[in-house]
Amino acid sequence: MGLASLNRTLTLLYRIFDSRRSTVPLVQTPPQKPDFIFTGIDQPFQRATPESQNIPSDLINELVQQLAESKSIHIQDLMILRNGKVICETAFGGQSLSVWKTTFSACKSVVSLAVGIALDEKRISLEDKVVDFFPDQVTPVNRLVHKNLTIRHLLTMTSAVLFSEADCMTRSDWVRGFLSSSVKGEPGKTFNYNSLNTYMLSAILCKVTGGSLCDYLNPRLFAPLGITNYYWETCPKGIEKGGWGLYILPEDLAKLGQLVLNRGVWIGRRIISEEYLDEACSSQMKPPEIYGDYDYGYQIWSGRSVRSFLFNGMFGQNMLGFPESGILVVAHAGTSTTFQQSGFFTLVNRYLSAPFDTPLNEDPEAYARLRATLQSLQPAPAQNPSLVNPPPKPRWWHRFTRSAPVQRSAQPPAPPKLPPQTLALSGKSFEAKEDSAASLGLFPMMMQVLQNRYTKGLLSIRFEREEDSFRVIYKEKGAEHILPLAFGPQGEPVPTLTRLDLQGEPYLASVSGRFSADEDGNMVLILRLDFIETPFTRFLKLYFTEEGLLLRQLENPGKGFILQYAEYVKEEIVRYPVIGPALNKLDPDFLRYKIDRIFTPEIYLAPQIPSLPAPQETAPAASPAVALEG
Repeated sequence: MGLASLNRTLTLLYRIFDSRRSTVPLVQTPPQKPDFIFTGIDQPFQRATPESQNIPSDLINELVQQLAESKSIHIQDLMILRNGKVICETAFGGQSLSVWKTTFSACKSVVSLAVGIALDEKRISLEDKVVDFFPDQVTPVNRLVHKNLTIRHLLTMTSAVLFSEADCMTRSDWVRGFLSSSVKGEPGKTFNYNSLNTYMLSAILCKVTGGSLCDYLNPRLFAPLGITNYYWETCPKGIEKGGWGLYILPEDLAKLGQLVLNRGVWIGRRIISEEYLDEACSSQMKPPEIYGDYDYGYQIWSGRSVRSFLFNGMFGQNMLGFPESGILVVAHAGTSTTFQQSGFFTLVNRYLSAPFDTPLNEDPEAYARLRATLQSLQPAPAQNPSLVNPPPKPRWWHRFTRSAPVQRSAQPPAPPKLPPQTLALSGKSFEAKEDSAASLGLFPMMMQVLQNRYTKGLLSIRFEREEDSFRVIYKEKGAEHILPLAFGPQGEPVPTLTRLDLQGEPYLASVSGRFSADEDGNMVLILRLDFIETPFTRFLKLYFTEEGLLLRQLENPGKGFILQYAEYVKEEIVRYPVIGPALNKLDPDFLRYKIDRIFTPEIYLAPQIPSLPAPQETAPAASPAVALEG
């Protein structure tokens, strides 16, 4: 990170941590994320019982329960396949397997597949010099600095270039920023994980193909595998980010993993050469052990103690394959860990790394127990008529590819019952003071930072109840978010799917709420919003007192992750003269306080008293003569 980049980064951090005013990004980007519309799964996997694939249902059941009960993994969905057949699939809570998910760094491995295809087509070679692809964006000095940098170095995270993710939020030309950046060490010598290495691979592929990365991949990879529901974010110059930003359905992500297990072949068609995949999934660099128990290949992680390959994304987006047994695990989560530090890997290796080569008889009772567990993990969602695009009807082939549905009672469901607290809140409105809520918003702060789109500040919260519905309206400057709440026959919370707008970009959220009371007997409403296309969850705790409304906001992943990242940034900056010594004296408690203010804010909202209509002047009575004339 150069001094100019450091200055821009510190400026942005100052704006984010200044809770007195809304954050203004250094680089303004227009909305680009499309609305998600589920169009079904093309070429779906067959469904099978675990026993048919030599794995006991009770073993899968135990793994699922361990994942669900973990307080640190925050699992959101799970698919387990063997031999190309799905033997377990479930979403947890308000999540969904029929909604695309952002993959974060797991899509680096998809870029690796694209590089493999381009190598097979002789469009590029691993020893090509990076500067040769961008003659108009590199100065003579830059060319000298990066003269030995090759595609192989980008693939193995050994470029030594310092232009990183933090710099992207402060400038619009990432290619020029990368090529004008200083280096730390010599290319090929030291592993230094940097998402901009993958971005440069994306930019190179765009250069050599004359189109976008998705234009290149669609006829060669996505279409042959039946992958139609996807979206890849682009940089301000319109190049796919490569190292992050891919949204894809869990089952479609599994297809990419199955392609690797199949050694590059899909339904008899060669997609990628075996030779490339063997190198890509083998150890090319040995990262420090702090990353986890995996070496690094070509943008694909390679297991050390267990033979496996891994597509790995921040916050728990993972696809883990075991070539010897043909087992594939796809999972999304909202953990605060990075790389392979999550307990997810310990559990999966413990339960699924065996060869499972002994044939098993079907076990209907064990399979019924597994299905009961899966059904209990995800309550039936409430219907939300405000959604413009309801899910389409299942396609005809689903009856042949899906597991047999669980038999449900033929009796009609009991009508919903709104808790009595909703009647007490109906019509109530509470207003925030501008100086205390200038940077407060409904969307998790982590989402705002990563998308570079920030809230304008909270204005008010109000409540509306009709005969059989109740909703919370969270009003910000320039936006009004409607949160519908549904309840079961006993008043229990039922997740409701809704669509929210983040500065022009639509996001699906699963919303649920429950009433409680604090130690003083005050009513409390606890709201949970799972932004199901992302790892992030927003919690709103509303305490109703005589003075008004106390609002406490939390998010996951959130403060814990940011504290770790803040320490990392601090370590990077302290080596600079003048700035470093000053920052090194920063009180850690003060830093924690500022992070608390941003990621776990607490403010009071005053009751809004409805204004009375202005009295109207009474017109003087007309005289009889005038009245007759009228």
